[in-house]
Amino acid sequence: MKLGNHLCLENLKMMMRQGKNAMINSENEKMKKYFIAYFDILGFSDIDTKHDTQKRNTLYNALHRIIRYSKIRTEEVKKKFKSITFEYRVFSDNFMIFTDIGFIDLLLTIGHIQAELIKDNLFIRGSIVYGDFFFKNEVLFGDGLISAVSLELKIAIVPRIIVDKSFYEGVVDKWENLLKSKFEYEEFIREGMSTKPDFKENDLDKIFNEILQNDFDNNKYIDYLEITYRHNSLNKNDIHYTDEIMAKHTSNIKQNISLYEKKNNKHILQKYEWCRNYHNNFCRNHEEYLKFIIE
Repeated sequence: MKLGNHLCLENLKMMMRQGKNAMINSENEKMKKYFIAYFDILGFSDIDTKHDTQKRNTLYNALHRIIRYSKIRTEEVKKKFKSITFEYRVFSDNFMIFTDIGFIDLLLTIGHIQAELIKDNLFIRGSIVYGDFFFKNEVLFGDGLISAVSLELKIAIVPRIIVDKSFYEGVVDKWENLLKSKFEYEEFIREGMSTKPDFKENDLDKIFNEILQNDFDNNKYIDYLEITYRHNSLNKNDIHYTDEIMAKHTSNIKQNISLYEKKNNKHILQKYEWCRNYHNNFCRNHEEYLKFIIE
């Protein structure tokens, strides 16, 4: 089911609200608060997969890589933290990853997915929220999911994963449990974050400054190039990975801008112009990548 239009969004709202009371039958099956990431592949519906075998195979392989990586990350997180909920769901080119408390793992997972898709000249757009949500087997519903889909459709627009204000409210809401376990502190160090949070509520902004950026419309979004840079700078086996990603990111953006300039498609062109600005800002913040500046 493709959710990238107003009709499907309204249908989603109606179906979820109609089914809410009918499906929760016990105290253990109740709506809870989750961090919810929802995203899809930009331009998926415009790709002619019926006649273009190469593009079809590229998309197929990319979708499987996202699923495989999501599965691996889910298993890793659950292995480390026995009581955590960390799940993913896939429908067509639409993806969901949700968790009750692993909000940093969620941000990093999405950032790594964005970086991996650069290899196939694919970009994703979506949102992360904190809200009411219920899941059981194949059943998924809740106002949190509706909010995530709505933000992806109406606010994200360009290839970015925006982080809603509710996300920060959720972090504060979960802070007491975080203080008790301190599991996210270990995760920051393992992933190469230089900020070492000391688990005080007023340090939240400092904790997220390294992996989130503020955009032109004052929405925060995941800085996937920074996540890639920081993670791989501490992994000698992946020492050239960031260089490879930056080279591919550069060629992809140039190619897409050229393509849509020739087609005079200003609607899509603006999305890749945004990518160019984001890319160049990263390069300016890291002298060794100034060679990848796109004019």
